[in-house]
Amino acid sequence: MQSWLRGVLPFLCLIILAGITKGSQTDRTEVLVVSSLHSAHRDHATFDYDVLFSVVRDFDPDFVGLEIRPEDIGMGEKYLSSNYPREMVELARRYQGRAFGFDWLGHEITGAPIPESYFKDLHVTKLSSELAENEAMMAKKPEQIAQLEQEQADIIATATPASLADGRYGALCRQIDELEQSWLAGSRYEPIVAFARQRDEEIARNLIRFIENHPGSRIVAVLGADHRTFAVEAVLDHFAGSKVVKGTSKGDGAN
Repeated sequence: MQSWLRGVLPFLCLIILAGITKGSQTDRTEVLVVSSLHSAHRDHATFDYDVLFSVVRDFDPDFVGLEIRPEDIGMGEKYLSSNYPREMVELARRYQGRAFGFDWLGHEITGAPIPESYFKDLHVTKLSSELAENEAMMAKKPEQIAQLEQEQADIIATATPASLADGRYGALCRQIDELEQSWLAGSRYEPIVAFARQRDEEIARNLIRFIENHPGSRIVAVLGADHRTFAVEAVLDHFAGSKVVKGTSKGDGAN
């Protein structure tokens, strides 16, 4: 492991779990949760694609979890590039045979390929476009959301793997989620936040299932910064009861 990575690992959410048993195997399992910035990695001064790939490589993982649906992880590069961020596609290629997917994009396509126009035709995508043009609803949008989104943009502009795990970005995500849920509750646009919430839940469920089925492994999970906090909290909550959480990173689990 590179010396610089040893210095930042405590701040990247290294979750060490003991007592995960599958069959006769019980062993220490290490899970490193890393935020990605999707297209913002391009030409980023402090967190470009190479930095992300080096964090994954230097952890020397047995498995690499990606923001790709489980049913898509073995698909060809052309298909993956049409549906997923560049860093996810590249990591799937580099860790072929060791990469696993945990994303979810809707029950209607579970187990089936993503249709070519799926994201354009998705109900919540159309609702989001309609909402943006609804002057009456937009007038009710909490002004604080714009301020919080600017704070997110400021963090991303100078982001490092460690700074995205110190709790600040996650706290902003939480505040925005709560404001949007309150704003859209009871309206025809409520499915927008419901879909986002369900996606977080499905991502966490898929990740937890893989961890349970691979005790004693070193696992890296790479996912968008907006999803990271929910995934970290879900993993910690799930294993805190019947399993023993031996250690967690500084600044995680509360935001």
